[in-house]
Amino acid sequence: MSAQELDPITLQVISGALDTIAEEMGHILYRMSFSSIIRESQDLGAGLFDTEFNTLCESESTPLHIGSLPGYLRGIEESLQGGTWNEGDVVIHNHPYLGASHSPDIGIVIPCFYRG
Repeated sequence: MSAQELDPITLQVISGALDTIAEEMGHILYRMSFSSIIRESQDLGAGLFDTEFNTLCESESTPLHIGSLPGYLRGIEESLQGGTWNEGDVVIHNHPYLGASHSPDIGIVIPCFYRG
C-alpha cells in the first residue's frame, strides 16, 4: 500500500494500534519494576522505532526518555558484535558514551522483524 492509497481512517486505526502497543510496553515495565522511582513517578520511556531509529510512537510516561532512545539505539548498533541485528536479540544497554545519559538509565531493546 502506498502513501497515496492510505485513507485518513486507516491511518488513524494504525496510529492508534501502534500507540496502544507503546502504552502497553510502558505499563509492563511499570508493573515489573522493583524501583520506587519508576513505581511512584513512572520515570520510564517505551516506544517503537523504525530501522533508521525514527520514533514511530511512544508511551505517555516520561517524555524526556523518548528523546534519548534513538541515541541508545545508535549506540547499541555501533557496539554490536557482528554489526547486525538478528531475530531473537535482546540487548540491555547503559554505556555512557554510546547513548545512556547517566549510569542509572538502562535501555532494553528487542528488535522485531517482519518477513525477515
